[in-house]
Amino acid sequence: MKRALKGRYRTIAAIIAISFSVFELWVNSFGIMLDIKRNALHLGFLLALVFLLYPASKRSDSEKPTLLDTTLSVLGLSVGLYILFFYDDLFTRAGIAITRDYIFAIACILLVLEASRRSIGWIFCGLVAFFLLYAVYGYLFPGIFKHPGISWTRTLYRMYLTYEGILGVTLSVSSTFIFLFILFSAFLEVCGTAEFFNDLALALAGSKRGGPAFVAVIASALMGTLSGSAVANVATTGSFTIPLMKKIGYKPHFAGAVEAAASTGGQIMPPSWVQQHF
Repeated sequence: MKRALKGRYRTIAAIIAISFSVFELWVNSFGIMLDIKRNALHLGFLLALVFLLYPASKRSDSEKPTLLDTTLSVLGLSVGLYILFFYDDLFTRAGIAITRDYIFAIACILLVLEASRRSIGWIFCGLVAFFLLYAVYGYLFPGIFKHPGISWTRTLYRMYLTYEGILGVTLSVSSTFIFLFILFSAFLEVCGTAEFFNDLALALAGSKRGGPAFVAVIASALMGTLSGSAVANVATTGSFTIPLMKKIGYKPHFAGAVEAAASTGGQIMPPSWVQQHF
């Protein structure tokens, strides 16, 4: 569960979030930066916010981050800044990693695991940890699952210092398309545009049988004309349509599935789809 920050911690989180948004707008418009540096700083901002906004457990203070949370937040930003400032130095060493590189690689992996545990849950964190261990200790597995395994040093190098690991393709998508669409959708929500689309959809289909499901489809289609992103669509219209569907008796997984399908269809609505592809 996300914290409701107050006081100076709320201000600090707001400053980080605003800096994050300004950086993304700059680097994805007229700024020039290596992909791995952009992704690293993107990850650093994300980790810094996650440890401030998500407590370590349900018993943690819901309004004030602990000293551990603050420390992890600073470390999260540091693993991003390290690539930003020292990645060029790696080239001067002909790509040979030193002890300092491995220390930050270990810190990055552990911080990503902890951040995923806090924000998503133990299942995802455990799955990632399992496959990380499988890469190293594959020789212990039986049958077709057995492989020679790779060393920890090579794993750390690939996971943190190349495009093949944490800072690879998936994070590139997050640091470019997904972030900008979510930022745009958040702006629309604050301005009242998302609420207008929901109200319009509710007026058109709310009184019909299965109305909330129709509302989800219509609202997602309308929002899709602006955002062009399924993720951003769910984040905006889904916060209204999913509770509405659950309220009239739809099961939670069915309500989520309806919104996910509607939002996926919404991303191909013109003119946003046309602008993305032409």
